[in-house]
Amino acid sequence: MGYARDIQIIDRNGYQKLKMLLGFIMTVPGIPIVYYGDEIGMVGAGDPDNRRPMKFEGLDKDETATKKICADLAKFRSTHLALIYGSLNILKSERELLIYERNYLKDQVWVCFNSSFKDKTFIIENTGSTMKKLMSFNGQPIKKKDGKFTITIPAQGFEIIYTKQ
Repeated sequence: MGYARDIQIIDRNGYQKLKMLLGFIMTVPGIPIVYYGDEIGMVGAGDPDNRRPMKFEGLDKDETATKKICADLAKFRSTHLALIYGSLNILKSERELLIYERNYLKDQVWVCFNSSFKDKTFIIENTGSTMKKLMSFNGQPIKKKDGKFTITIPAQGFEIIYTKQ
């Protein structure tokens, strides 16, 4: 039945949630696995509808943006040893906010997920000499004051903060 139906995307917010999921998959310990079609948010239903032919052309703006985030995350992961070999430390786990850090040697990465419908602010204290400069994956501004770094995580979004040596 599922394969014969024309399933449409009604709630575009699913793409934002998928981007957060891709951010999680690419930053937790282990080898990231992305099932084909997930990198563009391909729709589907139960088996056999979950195995439609891959869509390579004619992507809409949400599919294109999701594909770019997936590719950017994979590249980012490959350049940060903390995401490949690093330890995992949960810094905050609340209903709508998850923040963890990954560390390996001098490579430090903080990953923040905000599933609420409001922006949330996160503070990192300068705890070591390796923190010369912090950068953000999605380009959110990071403010530094009194040895503390502050960043706002957008509603229904994620951010990866990392050290720049």
